[in-house]
Amino acid sequence: MQPLPIPSQQPRLPASSSLLELLNWQTPQLVTLLTVLVIKLCIAFRAYKVAPVPPTKSPIQVLTNIDTARLGLLPLTYFAIAVSLATSADTMTPARDIQGNPPAPVQRTVSHSWGQHNLSTSPTTTFNSPPSSWGGALAQRGAAKQLKPFNTQDIKILLLENVNQTGQDALRAQGYQVEALKTSLPEDQLIDKIRHVHVIGIRSKTKLTQRVLHEAKNLLVIGCFCIGTNQVDLDYAASHGIAVFNSPFANSRSVAELVIGEIIVLARQLGDRSSEMHRGTWNKVSAKCWEIRGKTLGIVGYGHIGSQLSVLAEAMGMNVIYYDVVTLMALGTSRQVPTLEDLLEEADFVTLHVPDLPETRNMISTAQLDRMKNGSYLINASRGSVVDIAALIKAMRSGKVAGAALDVYPHEPAANGDYFNNNLNEWGEDLRSLNNIILTPHIGGSTEEAQRAIGVEVASALVRYINQGITVGSVNMPEAQLRSLTLDEPDHARVIYIHRNVPGVLRKVNEILGDHNVDKQISDSRGDVGRHQTDYSRRHLLTLGAGGLLDGRRQQRALQRDQGHLGPLGWSELMYHDPDAVLSGLVPRRSREVALDRQDDTLGTQRSGGVQVEGNAKETRNV
Repeated sequence: MQPLPIPSQQPRLPASSSLLELLNWQTPQLVTLLTVLVIKLCIAFRAYKVAPVPPTKSPIQVLTNIDTARLGLLPLTYFAIAVSLATSADTMTPARDIQGNPPAPVQRTVSHSWGQHNLSTSPTTTFNSPPSSWGGALAQRGAAKQLKPFNTQDIKILLLENVNQTGQDALRAQGYQVEALKTSLPEDQLIDKIRHVHVIGIRSKTKLTQRVLHEAKNLLVIGCFCIGTNQVDLDYAASHGIAVFNSPFANSRSVAELVIGEIIVLARQLGDRSSEMHRGTWNKVSAKCWEIRGKTLGIVGYGHIGSQLSVLAEAMGMNVIYYDVVTLMALGTSRQVPTLEDLLEEADFVTLHVPDLPETRNMISTAQLDRMKNGSYLINASRGSVVDIAALIKAMRSGKVAGAALDVYPHEPAANGDYFNNNLNEWGEDLRSLNNIILTPHIGGSTEEAQRAIGVEVASALVRYINQGITVGSVNMPEAQLRSLTLDEPDHARVIYIHRNVPGVLRKVNEILGDHNVDKQISDSRGDVGRHQTDYSRRHLLTLGAGGLLDGRRQQRALQRDQGHLGPLGWSELMYHDPDAVLSGLVPRRSREVALDRQDDTLGTQRSGGVQVEGNAKETRNV
């Protein structure tokens, strides 16, 4: 009979093993122990030899009390321990899993994505989404269902000014009818187009004035595929229930990099030298050409772009100061100055990053230019109305300002072409005649990375608003977002009511909805505009007869009471519903009432002043 193997027994070395193999076979702990014992014996021997043992003490007591540092043995001890650790590392048995396999090397990857779109600032970076299995059963339960107030194919979207393909693709993926044009439109043509669309997407050139929006009878939402929204009459849009979305920071890096480049070009007069070389003139000079290291950059407006620029400028050795109307945390070693005048007097380079507001128009004019250092530089990549161009021309001709870079102008052409002249701006020719001035056609955010990111960001906001009524990120409407209705809530519907922000609205709305199976509600206001959002169960609604609380005539009377108090601003409410449910939320016009009976697929139109949902699965809208 053969003996049973001992599970924990280590393999035996062959009889012919050498001493070196035997030592390597020993465990690291044994090597360390032997080394420490040798050190202890050396210490004891040295201590006993230097300080003979008193009659009352044994050699072991001397060993425990001797001052090893005084004897110079502490460095020897450290050296021996280090040798021991190095030896143990070489002989250490590698870790293995329960199957005896060595572990795989750790590989760390970072995943950031929105679908398959590359939002990185690097042209070669790719991103992958987390697997859909993350979250397990919780994710399955929380999966949001699509809520659509319209038949998808009925949504008409107009995109102007060459909106990036990523935005177009995201909207078309929803089944919307998308018309995309590469240019802006004159006002009269824009009015003809906007009458028939539910959504319009623009950039900076299209002007959505009160006259244009007044004709936009079907318009629900505006997407500004840029940072600025001054091209839209925000107050008029809000008063008519039209939400506006933008992209507040997707192109911040692109603008900041442009400004850094312009600082270097101005400091070295590269624009003039390049123009001279193109004309065949060799003009090698160093007078009034500077390094930017150690110079002071003054940033007016420390928002998304200004703060990004601050970090980049410090990395290049510049001192950074900034001015903002609110107190903001400084990044790096930058510091905030109390007034604009303080910044102008201290900065070598002044760069502007502010919105177009009444307070910012011509904020840099003759008085401010006079406060700047002699030979300083001015950069404007924000809005054309911020700088008094005529005053800047005068300051540059006098030598007060040594150089300037302008990416924006009070009046900009609607399309590419030979339009930048005195017919557009009366000082156009004078501006182009100056030395050391960089003129660019509003390209601060015009990079592939920025435009892809903007297209995805704004299109996503539009889809969320159209499909679920989410206003988070809107620049002119109250921001409200209820928890999404999920796949295990098939009988729920969502109602949104936009109203004047006056007392009594919530009471009257809840008189209609209060006795029903309300799942959740949210209400918020912004200025004169209020927004109320309710999710309720259709299952309870269908148990009501024609005389139930949501009877059409009764609800109409409730909402018609005191119209001056509760009257809708432009359209009363949207019904967001499950497409497979009996209820329908068709809202094709806010000036007429549409009754849709899903059961017999008939569509009728009535005149009425109210908004009602009837208990027999027929609903009526005044929108």
